[in-house]
Amino acid sequence: MKNIFAFAVVVGIFFFVFSSENIQAQESATIKGTLPGAEGKTIYLMMTSNYLIENETVAQKTVVKNDGAFSFEVAINAITPITLSVNFYTITFYIAPGEQYVLTGKPIVFDNNINPFVVRPPLPLTLSELDPLNRFLMQFEQKKQRFEMEKHRHILDSQNLSEFDALWMPVDALPEKYQKFCSDYQTYSIGALKAVYSKKRSLKLGVSYLDKEKTDISNYCYMLFFNAFFDEYLPYHSSEITFATLQQSINTDASLGSISDILKKEPIFFDEELRTLFLIKLLEQYPFRANSVTKLLNEIVASKLSEQVIKAAKDVLRQTNTLLPRTTAPAFALPTASGKTVKSETLKGKFLYVNFFKTNCYDCLAEMELMRELYAKNSRFFEFVSICIDNDERTFKAFSKNYEYPWTVLYAGYEQDFILQWQAKIIPYYILIDKEYKIISCPALAPTEDVHHIMEKTSWEEQRKEWRQQGNEN
Repeated sequence: MKNIFAFAVVVGIFFFVFSSENIQAQESATIKGTLPGAEGKTIYLMMTSNYLIENETVAQKTVVKNDGAFSFEVAINAITPITLSVNFYTITFYIAPGEQYVLTGKPIVFDNNINPFVVRPPLPLTLSELDPLNRFLMQFEQKKQRFEMEKHRHILDSQNLSEFDALWMPVDALPEKYQKFCSDYQTYSIGALKAVYSKKRSLKLGVSYLDKEKTDISNYCYMLFFNAFFDEYLPYHSSEITFATLQQSINTDASLGSISDILKKEPIFFDEELRTLFLIKLLEQYPFRANSVTKLLNEIVASKLSEQVIKAAKDVLRQTNTLLPRTTAPAFALPTASGKTVKSETLKGKFLYVNFFKTNCYDCLAEMELMRELYAKNSRFFEFVSICIDNDERTFKAFSKNYEYPWTVLYAGYEQDFILQWQAKIIPYYILIDKEYKIISCPALAPTEDVHHIMEKTSWEEQRKEWRQQGNEN
């Protein structure tokens, strides 16, 4: 495109609005496999429906059978990347509608001390017969990695981004049903590399890829470039807007219209839908004031923008409203060592001090010893709940025979969805919850971080309420 006005005309055309014409019939892809050593464990199938914020969620889950076997039937309407995960060990590959995939696994022994928010080890699973789609994409990725290792310094210095075009691999030999996806995957992956290596991301580079087809946040290949191009765009690549200016406006509760006017100064954000998608991504990535983020996202949801923009805003709202102060804490129903099930709904009426621990975590156990004194002083108004996330319930039960605590101790196991739901990124990990089961602070202070001051103040305030109530009754 020769100028920004031409860009504006075209960009207004290509934005995607969901309609019945765009809905394709879904077909099932079948996934079968065996994983010795994972018997009885939950295996999760993770998918991403919104590639703008890359919110991978659990699409299905099943328990690995006694012979190590597992299977899934997944309804999809396009080639889709999926991740299989057991105890945060993962493997990612691509599936196509109507196809069957068979995986074989080597025996696995799980390390229960990994931090899934830092590293996720590979599952020792391989496709029994590497299909043409995954074989082609794996070869392209290997070629790309070798190229980067050899050329990254040269391209950074020379800024001759066209050298990345040499990565292109012909798709003619592939089955016709895979050709477009593999072509798009290469096109946008190469574009993403150009964006990452570009010292100044230009309007020309952005338009040359953003203008290739309709903007669709569920289009995996297209979003490879979109996310790479706009990642850290304001801090380092914008010529008209500073990140500090936008941050100040967002944090001082500026309206969606005001923020949109600021973004409009940057030529590439001429189109309303594009700049709103960029804003949603920005709100999800950076730590702006929570109330300001919620306000802007609600304005987007209430707007007359396309369905995909509103869906993206709703997805971020669901993420940002999790475990925030004054939001409801996740519900649970967990067993004690004796097998009694304790439900979170029965704990309302007292303040809760919840901690997550493992039986082999020295810091966890040391802090729990300090919790004894805290509990003795504050148990009138506080209930303590310790949740064990050991992988083996037998270890927890043996631990419980040797370590007795005067408060509720429960077993959750190393369940992936439970840990992610509570955002237990590190242990020991603490949460304060009020009498209505609303979050007070997450994470909360540990016993060694003077949480006793908060408890003493809260207990004193509750005591005064009781005195006032008794005085009124008398």
